[in-house]
Amino acid sequence: MKLLLKILLPIVVVLTGVAVFFMLSSARKQPRTRPPVRELPAIRALKLEARDLRVSISSQGTIRPRTESTLVPQVSGVITWVSDSWASGGFFAKDETLLKVDPSDYELSLAKAEASVAQADLRLAREEQEADVARREWESLLKIDPTMERKASPLLLREPQVAEARAALNAARAGLAKARLDISRTEIRAAFDGRIRETFADVGQFVNQGTPAARVYSVDFAEVRLPINDSDLSFINLPLAYRNDASPESQPLPEVLLYARFGGKELEPWKGRIVRTEGAIDPQSRMVHAVAQVPDPYARSNPQRPPLAVGLFVKAEISGRTFRNIAVLPRKAVRENGLVLVAEKTEEGEHRLISRKTAVIRLKGDEAIINLGASEVAAGDLICISTVEVFREKMAVTLDASGETE
Repeated sequence: MKLLLKILLPIVVVLTGVAVFFMLSSARKQPRTRPPVRELPAIRALKLEARDLRVSISSQGTIRPRTESTLVPQVSGVITWVSDSWASGGFFAKDETLLKVDPSDYELSLAKAEASVAQADLRLAREEQEADVARREWESLLKIDPTMERKASPLLLREPQVAEARAALNAARAGLAKARLDISRTEIRAAFDGRIRETFADVGQFVNQGTPAARVYSVDFAEVRLPINDSDLSFINLPLAYRNDASPESQPLPEVLLYARFGGKELEPWKGRIVRTEGAIDPQSRMVHAVAQVPDPYARSNPQRPPLAVGLFVKAEISGRTFRNIAVLPRKAVRENGLVLVAEKTEEGEHRLISRKTAVIRLKGDEAIINLGASEVAAGDLICISTVEVFREKMAVTLDASGETE
C-alpha cells in the first residue's frame, strides 16, 4: 500500500498541475496589438520674405581736426599781451589778435627806413636835375660846333648816376616796406575760427623768430579716419580720386552716423559724410581708409550732448548700397557652400527636406543676406533653421509644434 502511494502521488500532483495550467491559459485575455508608429525629426522653419535692404558698414576711429597748425612768431621780442582765450581749450575767431610782441625796436627801424627813403628820394631828384642840365649843355655845344661827336657818352649825361640813385630809392622803399611788415608781424592773428590745443609762451617771455608759440586747430569741421575692409568695399560707393578729374563734385558722399560714449552713456549720433579716401592702401592691414567730416562739431545743437571733441573715440555706421529682392536668414541656417535646407510640402501634406543653393551676399554677425534673384529659393519657402545632424535628401520631417514658421 505504501509502495502504491509513493508511485501514484507524484503522478496525481503532475496531472493536477497540468490541469491548473490549462485552466489558467484558457482564462487569460489576449493583449491588443497596435501598428508601429514612425517617429520623424521635428524642425523649426522660417518663411522667406523678399525685401529691399540698405547695407551699412561698421568702422571706428578717433576724432581729429581738419586743419591743425603751429603759431610761430615771425619777429623776435618780448610778449607784451595775450588774448583772454590764450590757454589750452580757448576758442578764437578768424582774424582775432592772439598775441602781441613789443614793437619798440621795429618802430625805430621804421623811422630809420623812412629817413632812408627821404634821403634816397632827394638824391634821385638831384641826380635827375644834374642829368637834365648836362643834356642841355651838350645840346648847346652841338649847336656851336657841328663837328662834335653827335652821340654823348652815358656818363657825360649822368645816366648811370641817375640809375644808381633810382636803385637806391627802390632799396630804401623795400626797407621801409620790410619795417612796416615787421611791425604788423608783432601781432599774431588767427587765420581761421579755431581752438587752442597747447601754448608754449606767455606774457613777459622773450620769443625768437621761428620759435613755436602755440598749437591750434580749426573748428569748422571735425574729421575721423575710418578703416574699411577690402571685403566691404563692394557694399558702399566711396569717393575715389582720379587725376585731372573735371567734376569731383559728382563723386558719391555716403552718409555716416558716429556713435560715442561719454559720461558712461551712449550719446545721440552725429551725422557726417565720407568726403575722400586717403592716397594709399595700408600695406599691413590691406585696408582702405576713408575720411568722414562732421560740420561745426562744437555747435550747441543738443543741450544733452557734449561737443564732438578732438580725441573722442567713435564707432561709425557708413550707409551703403541698397540691394533689391534679398532675404535675411539666421547665419546657422546657411550650410557650407551656401546651401540651405527647404521644408517642402508633399501632396500627402507631409514635409520633406531638400537642399537648395543660395547666393550669399554678406555674412554679418548672426545674419546671412542672400540674393533671391540668383538663388534656387524664392519668397515663401520654408527654410530649416534647426540643427540637422544627419541629412538625407528628401528626408521626411515634421514642423515644430510650437509654430510652423518664425
